[in-house]
Amino acid sequence: RRLSSKKMALLSVLLGLSPSRPILRLRSVRTASAAATASPTALVQHIYQRACAQDLDGACAAMADLTPESVGLARPGPSRPRRGAGPPRISYMHVYADAALSIGIFVLPAGASIPLHDHPGMSVLSQLLYGSLHVTSYDAGEPLAAGGGGPGALLGRLAGRQTGERRMRCAPPTERVVRAPAPPLRLDPLRGNIHEFVALEDTAIFDVLTPPYNDFAGRS
Repeated sequence: RRLSSKKMALLSVLLGLSPSRPILRLRSVRTASAAATASPTALVQHIYQRACAQDLDGACAAMADLTPESVGLARPGPSRPRRGAGPPRISYMHVYADAALSIGIFVLPAGASIPLHDHPGMSVLSQLLYGSLHVTSYDAGEPLAAGGGGPGALLGRLAGRQTGERRMRCAPPTERVVRAPAPPLRLDPLRGNIHEFVALEDTAIFDVLTPPYNDFAGRS
């Protein structure tokens, strides 16, 4: 289910976050929702501050208190039959990004998946706001070939040239089902760094990535 432009605008105002400027403070705003108060706004600000300070334990502890209302999302009602062909459409709400971290929210309809991918040199915190996921994860293994990230790889892709694949040897995966409410999921540059999410029902995920993806820094 796609997020309406009204909800996206509400989230930006509610959180007081902008990708074009650093966070100075979060403002209390009056909305039609009783959940949109200073308290949940302050919670998101606290998560940002802890993550910026690289206190990921503190950020995780704060994220465990997040709810859909904390970020202006409505809890989903009964699922409706899908219309049209093709895979379910995933929505992404960009919340904030700078050189140190990025914050965003994924909304996955039942049956949608975020395919297997890695986070080179990154740590990621993921909090289920509602729903449930089947999670498959691998620890980052021993590289088998030169990587495909960085400025050279990016320029090669823009020029239409093949620059090789990033391959590695990994141990067998870990698989589990996570249902909200649940503690945040966490991965680091090695542990669980390669993962896949499959939504078992309508699901929303609040994500913090530090540092964020950056082709020129080899985090592709």
